[in-house]
Amino acid sequence: MGGGSGGSYTPINIDAITAAANERIQSAFKEERSILFVCNSADQNELQDRIKKSEALKKRPFDISTEGDAAVDKKAASAALVILFSNKSDDHSHINNAIVSASAHKKQSIYVKGDEAQTIPQYVAQFRVRTVSWSALLEILA
Repeated sequence: MGGGSGGSYTPINIDAITAAANERIQSAFKEERSILFVCNSADQNELQDRIKKSEALKKRPFDISTEGDAAVDKKAASAALVILFSNKSDDHSHINNAIVSASAHKKQSIYVKGDEAQTIPQYVAQFRVRTVSWSALLEILA
């Protein structure tokens, strides 16, 4: 025999969930500590160009971690916010490692998908990391 939950239908208010998520990111962004950007070297120049064009980001202290950075765990631990970025690269192992580090240190993280990104890192879905476009990130941080 099949069983039901016995409860009534409860609608999910996506707007409230999104607003709460934005508030957590804004709160982390307002801290005085630096932001850690994580990307692969193929996307580093694109990321730096986007940061330079952003009024909100270029005034903040930040660090960029690319593959081969053995200190990504330490950097994630000391960062106020971890922003993961990919655009052209399909190798996401470094971003996946950063997601594990950010999660272990209970850091707010957000995945920013570039205009040309074909795939997203496996751990973005597995760890339920929020995914936004670059323009949406700038709106959240404004």
